[in-house]
Amino acid sequence: STVVVGLALIIMVQMVSDGDSSRVGIIAAEWALPYYSLAHRALATIAFLLMLYMAVSGLMKKTRYHKKIGPIFLAIYLIVYFSGLVIFQEAVFY
Repeated sequence: STVVVGLALIIMVQMVSDGDSSRVGIIAAEWALPYYSLAHRALATIAFLLMLYMAVSGLMKKTRYHKKIGPIFLAIYLIVYFSGLVIFQEAVFY
């Protein structure tokens, strides 16, 4: 399910709104500089691709690669998760 949500967010922000996340209701905090959002998106895309690689390598029983990439994926995923909690706020549309 995380893969589906990640793909949906990438499509929603990049394709539907031309990269402007505020158009889809995701607004950066007032203190956050524009490159914080860009860095977050770049890391989120890397984490998404690593997640796909982890899924494929797990399904193909390539445990050597799967286990090596796991800690790297986890570190990047946690950075993306917590930076998203700190940097972004939900937009309220009335």
